[in-house]
Amino acid sequence: MSYFVHGGTMTYRDYLTAKSFVADLGAADRSSAQRVAMEVSRSTREIIASNEALASANIRALEGGFDQLSFGLTEIGAGVDRLNATFHWGFAQMLGVMGHMADSIEELVRIAKTPVQTAAFNHFDIARDAYRQALYQECIEELRKAIDGDHVSSGYRLEWRFHQMIATLQLGFADCDMALVDLPEAERSFLSAARYSRADYPDDAGRAYLAAGWAAYCQGKMSEALSHTEEALAICPTLGEALFQQAKVLMATGDVSGALPALGKAIDLDRLYAIKAAGDGDFQKYEEPLRDFLEAMRLESYRRCLPSVQTAVDELDFWVTHEPDNESLRPLLKFLSAEDSMPLLDVLSFADSLDGTVAAARAGAANAHIQVSKTRSVTVRERVEIRPKKGLFRPAVTEVQTRTDEVDDVVCYDGLHNRHRLRFDGVYRRWSDAWQRCELLRFYPNRTVLTAHAREKTPKDVASYFRSENSDIHSGRGIYVMEAGTALSFSVSTPDGTVAYEGHADDESLTLKWHSKDDGESGTYAFMAF
Repeated sequence: MSYFVHGGTMTYRDYLTAKSFVADLGAADRSSAQRVAMEVSRSTREIIASNEALASANIRALEGGFDQLSFGLTEIGAGVDRLNATFHWGFAQMLGVMGHMADSIEELVRIAKTPVQTAAFNHFDIARDAYRQALYQECIEELRKAIDGDHVSSGYRLEWRFHQMIATLQLGFADCDMALVDLPEAERSFLSAARYSRADYPDDAGRAYLAAGWAAYCQGKMSEALSHTEEALAICPTLGEALFQQAKVLMATGDVSGALPALGKAIDLDRLYAIKAAGDGDFQKYEEPLRDFLEAMRLESYRRCLPSVQTAVDELDFWVTHEPDNESLRPLLKFLSAEDSMPLLDVLSFADSLDGTVAAARAGAANAHIQVSKTRSVTVRERVEIRPKKGLFRPAVTEVQTRTDEVDDVVCYDGLHNRHRLRFDGVYRRWSDAWQRCELLRFYPNRTVLTAHAREKTPKDVASYFRSENSDIHSGRGIYVMEAGTALSFSVSTPDGTVAYEGHADDESLTLKWHSKDDGESGTYAFMAF
């Protein structure tokens, strides 16, 4: 039994003594964190969370099936200090040290207004040290001196911290001193702590009323339990544990219709309350209504996210078509593929990060480079040497011939199907009239650099030219990077000489003036963006 159920098979004392709520783990786990074990119906667990979501919350399955789960009290960050879903009454000793219970003795002495209060706080500090060492009888003795006084001081009854620590010992917890456990006295002491702290320490007062409600519940005083818990909510409306306890008490009284909305509010504050409810005996008595409620909550949460996800995926349809496995797209596509079957915790976790997930996908789309090849015909004029047939004594002649080549143009888009301004490609042909667009030189605005085979990370000038083996066409690799709307100049060095180029690019065209440094020839070439 993970959570105590009044009227169940165990009395409260037996429950604390048996410690069946403590996970049966190895020594290494016990030393690193206290873990709470619970049993959850498999059908309900499948509605609540996937194994991945459980693992991300440091909840793991114990041996014996996925229905047996455990979570660590100290593994889930600061949640325990805030009394959220990781809190468990079996480890209520934390009530004696959290919040302003942990104020230093220097701070307590500073707020003391009389020597009597100072003496009382000194007794309290000694009691805290005994509490830390699990010397609970000695702790109680010092707390009584703080409240009732001793032969030196008359005591100080109005300090809430004294009553809070006494109440915690009277409530009991795992490995407590069972001789001190007294639920009626614990309830009264927590109420005293709540009254005395309410004006100056409302958060601590809220926790004291909550604990008084738990002490009343464990006695079977459901009306008082509900009243104390509601008082806690009046002071701390966002105290998730109080909302959960309100739902638990209502379930214990059979008020299912009143309990489930309170549970829903608790889940809105901390999604792990869904797991906590599924493992609690008072909720398990009404498993079908609980499962229906969680299922409705799951569907509502999923459908609330669906329009935003669908809009984002539709906007990125081009990217989805070409790169569906992209890491930035994966969460959105996984959500859509779930088709209403994603468990509640998974949906709520996704909803929490939805804006960031969509923003990351759009940023990824804007930076994507999706290449689409388009084939076109290019007419090439080149000088060809024609030799006579064998046996004929005629000199070879050279003539200009024209041929048509098929060229693959690579058009580059981002993930939003916006065409990158994949500017001007060209290969220098010694004997041609102009540049021919091909996979040699690529010009881009905004210092974006890309070759036909791989994206270049470091911009560099045109270089590395060589003469091909079977013609006078000079080919090679190189990149010239330019800014949109700016002038550019560069030179191409080949085995036949060096040609200097100067030009200017606008949004749609590039004009290059060329000048051969060897023979003095010059001309102008024009290119259109594609």
